[in-house]
Amino acid sequence: MNRKFNPANVSGPHGAYMHGCEYPLSGRGLEIAGQSGDMPDGTLPPDARSQAEWALRNILAILADADMGPEHLTKLTIFALDRAYVPDWRAARDEILGDIHVPGTMVIVPGLVNPDWLIEIDARAVKAE
Repeated sequence: MNRKFNPANVSGPHGAYMHGCEYPLSGRGLEIAGQSGDMPDGTLPPDARSQAEWALRNILAILADADMGPEHLTKLTIFALDRAYVPDWRAARDEILGDIHVPGTMVIVPGLVNPDWLIEIDARAVKAE
């Protein structure tokens, strides 16, 4: 079982995430490539919140294919084109992940591979065996 935590002697997180995630080394690890907001039919929503929601849905689909769920996430890295997308990311995260909080880092970048992508998310997960 993965243990997610915020140490009492560290300032609290600046949002709905955890500072740490401890996981067993006797489990299965999954590295998930950066996911954009492309929908299954290949179309891309025009706004950051929808792209973040679909990127998270894509991550959940990859987890499911590996017999894992969102509770196995140990790290998210969010790349966004603009600080203005932070509220969009947070709303999408809350909508899709609910009360599952994961250590994460959000980075504002000058560009992504596809110029229409506004947000890209990569993830790591571990499931104890």
